[in-house]
Amino acid sequence: IEIPPPSGLRQEPPLRRELPPSSASSAPARLPLHRRRPDPAYITQATTLYKSEEKKTFSLMYCWEILHHHPKWNDRLSQKKQKANVDPLVIPSARTNSREFHCSPDISISDPLVRPPGRKVEKAKRARGDTSSCSSESSLVVIALTNMWSEKKEMSAQSREERNDRLGEVISLEKERLKIEK
Repeated sequence: IEIPPPSGLRQEPPLRRELPPSSASSAPARLPLHRRRPDPAYITQATTLYKSEEKKTFSLMYCWEILHHHPKWNDRLSQKKQKANVDPLVIPSARTNSREFHCSPDISISDPLVRPPGRKVEKAKRARGDTSSCSSESSLVVIALTNMWSEKKEMSAQSREERNDRLGEVISLEKERLKIEK
């Protein structure tokens, strides 16, 4: 089933190059997993299941063609809870009411890509005062600065005490001088 994209969007070229019929049987073994096309029966079965459950045709096939091999979508499939007695590679038939679609055997699920935290999360951390997002170098700098600040406070407290002691001596000497003059 070929569904044209909406008129405002440009259709991307196919992701896979066409091979001559003589090498078509060995094509899936030579192409990397993310470049292989799924079995057409798998696609038609999935579209009929979608049509039976949603009561409308699947109109985003061109998007699926672009995105079906990306790790984000494969990870989402692997994270879904699956029953222990169900084979995860079995494709649900059109008669079932299951809304889960399982991976076909030729799709590899790679290590999940770790996404960096977004702007809102970073802003919230800064507002709370969390420094866990700092790297080890910047945390060492923060520790060094706090040590320097505490040392400065101690030194200023000591100098203040010494100055007060000297002023106390000056005051006592001045009092003695005034007593002697009287």
